Amino acid sequence: MRYFLFVSILVYGLAACSPRSYRDLQKQEHQVVNARELKPVFEKTLYRGVIDGKKWIKKYHFSGLLYIRNFPDSTTRVVFQSEMGATFFDFGWDANDSFTVFRVLPQMDKKPLIRLLRKDFELLLVKGAVQGNSEASYKEPASGAWYTRFPLVKGYAMYVSPGPRAAFHDLQRIENADDKRKVITMQLSPATGADMMPAHIYIRHLRAGFSIDLKKINQDASE
Repeated sequence: MRYFLFVSILVYGLAACSPRSYRDLQKQEHQVVNARELKPVFEKTLYRGVIDGKKWIKKYHFSGLLYIRNFPDSTTRVVFQSEMGATFFDFGWDANDSFTVFRVLPQMDKKPLIRLLRKDFELLLVKGAVQGNSEASYKEPASGAWYTRFPLVKGYAMYVSPGPRAAFHDLQRIENADDKRKVITMQLSPATGADMMPAHIYIRHLRAGFSIDLKKINQDASE
């Protein structure tokens, strides 16, 4: 009897000490959002981008221009090039969100890195694994922010907005987590220019050790 009591206390103690994502959130009446409603609406947008990391391909730093384009046939391309025009990567999604690598710099041609870059843009553009209806709504008491949760194949995605019903132009953050901890955090600042894409996007991969910093270039502005 004492043995089972000891085991129960030990298990409870380990569970209490283990890190849990979003422990302070309060579950709310579910505000159902379909992924199609959350997709950003735009034709094309341009960012100055910096990618920094220290894994897979040791320590690395890439800077250049990131171009995102939605085509009339519902296909999407994401192209990251140096200021001189050399392509670091060129990714695409067809109308059914099937992913294709059209080109990638040999130094970046690592399956784990491509997989994480793909996840970043699918979270941002609400594509691929982010589909169907949200599964839960939460509120953070301290900030008043609302979290809309979508299930993924592994873990889940949180879309953070100031109100109970998430809309892309209101998003403050996008996060990816599992039952123990956050994996990706994506800070978003309000949109500028003609499209609804954020003015600044800062992505941190908390396990993989790399970050992406994107600052929007308003293409109607003179530089």
